[in-house]
Amino acid sequence: MLPGRHPGHRDWHVKLLPTHVSTVSVWPLYMKSAKELGERAICKSNFKALWTQLRPHIRSCRLQKTWCGPS
Repeated sequence: MLPGRHPGHRDWHVKLLPTHVSTVSVWPLYMKSAKELGERAICKSNFKALWTQLRPHIRSCRLQKTWCGPS
């Protein structure tokens, strides 16, 4: 594998989040930060849409299937 490449992703500009992190799991952190700063927050569906529009290069890793054959 070449430096900077990720398995299953051809675009080397992509930054991958761990498999357990998704836009849905980042949203509560955003809500907490907005509340602490006294800012208005957007709903989860708008957050996901804006993430896709403004941060398309940041994605969650996909789970890789492991195939174990008979030994």
